[in-house]
Formats: sequence, structure tokens, C-alpha cells
Amino acid sequence: MNEAYGAYDDARQRRDWGFVYSSVPPEAVSNGRVVDDVDGKVPPDLFGRGSFFKAGPGNFERNGKKFSHVLDGDGFVAAFSFESDGSVRYTSRFVETEYFLEERDEDRVKYRNVFGTQREGGPLANAFDLTLKNVANTNVLEWGGRLFVFWEAGRPYELDPDTLETLCPVDEDGPLAGLGGLDCKVRGLTIDEGGTIDGMIKVRKSFTAHPHIWDGETLVGFKSETNAQTKCLTLEFVEYDPKWNEKASTRYTIEDTPPPHDFSVSENYYSFFENP
Repeated sequence: MNEAYGAYDDARQRRDWGFVYSSVPPEAVSNGRVVDDVDGKVPPDLFGRGSFFKAGPGNFERNGKKFSHVLDGDGFVAAFSFESDGSVRYTSRFVETEYFLEERDEDRVKYRNVFGTQREGGPLANAFDLTLKNVANTNVLEWGGRLFVFWEAGRPYELDPDTLETLCPVDEDGPLAGLGGLDCKVRGLTIDEGGTIDGMIKVRKSFTAHPHIWDGETLVGFKSETNAQTKCLTLEFVEYDPKWNEKASTRYTIEDTPPPHDFSVSENYYSFFENP
């Protein structure tokens, strides 16, 4: 079969990649069980060293309605803990954001998603809805004894490192500092730089999904917001010590550019690609 370069067949793509949209089966959710089906041998120097965490999308439908894109899937976190007695414990659960809980309990799509999944009601119901569902499915990181799961355009969620239970911290500290509470539904946007209008419509900054550990003693992340009037993007880079205390911060403002997906850190620079 010959296919013109660049041609796209949606039906064919879905046939080829349909398995990617398979939701996590119930038996994959675990409160902590010993892994007894190891293929090969676990390297002995891993035991007693801690846990390996993995985050990604894990649910792709509600009441038979498929999500439009794999990256709209609800966040699912798994942990493999390498115990000092030579065993491996597997724990996993969905990130129980307020969005996830509402949609799970009502078994329907209630929120718009970044990659095309729309809530019920058609174009008119979605056209002026600025709220985007925080799917909490992009990255997970343990730092300073605390575990956070991240999504590109939202507020991080804190998890219990042992049980993976979604926590609701009262204090806005660490990566949550300056991001506001869960009632802020629109993030990465500003009208008047944190002024009265921002407060009235509850818009706040977002936190990167890709913070980086530098030199073993410093974690670097950034908060971002785009001014809806000037189209300028402001990035606030923050360095944290191992206890989530802020060591240093600096701000950069860039004209007419979307937020970066990721960045790199060196001794003297934060580097990122400016998207075309």
C-alpha cells in the first residue's frame, strides 16, 4: 500500500494505536502487595534503597465515552518499593484530584481537556468554558521526603509516599507556594499580574511538570503565566533545598511565546527552546 507523505488516516491510526487507550484494569490498583512474579533477578544493590515511582495516564473513558487523546487520561501512579529484606512491594492508585472524583462518582465527562476531550453539551457548552481538567498524569517526583505528581498547566498534587493517597495540604509551601488553592480553575494566565481581576476570576500561575534536580542539593522548577493583554510570558524559576525551602528565584519575561514544555539546568544557565 502506497501512502502519500504526510497523509493522515484517523481510522487507521486508531486501529494501530487503539491499545494505548486501554484503561488500567481493576487488578492493577494495589494498596501494597509483594511482587512474586519477577522475570529474571532484581539487582541486589537496589534493596533498601527506596522506591521507584512512575506516573502516566490510566483511565480513558467515562460511561462509554472515550477520551479524545491519550494525554487526556486520568493520572495513575505506581511505586515499586525495594525493601531491605529482599522483597519488592507494588503500590498503585489513581491521583484523586477533585476533577477525577467528580467524574468517577457521576461516571461522565464533566470537564474540558487540553487535547480535545470536551464535556457534555456540545460546542456551545464548551466554547466559553475556561476551566481545564488537571489530569495530574505527566510526572512524579520525590524530594525532601514529599511526593508530588505534576501536570503541565496546573497545580501539583501531593501524595503520601507510602500509600500514594492524594493529600490535601493546608499550607501553600514548596511547589504550591503562590499557586492558590484548588478553587483556582484557570492557571497559567493573568489579566492584571495578581491584582483585583485575577482574584475575582480566580486565575493563578501554573507549575512545570518537569522540575530538575541539580547537584543533589537543589531542585529547580518554574512557575509560568501569560498576560492575556500583552501576550507576554513570565517564567519564575525557583531553586529549592532538600527541605523545600526557597534558595533563590529569578523572573524572565518573554514576548509572544507559549510556555516551554521542559528545560535544562547547568551551573550558570536555565536553558529552554522557544517554541515556533
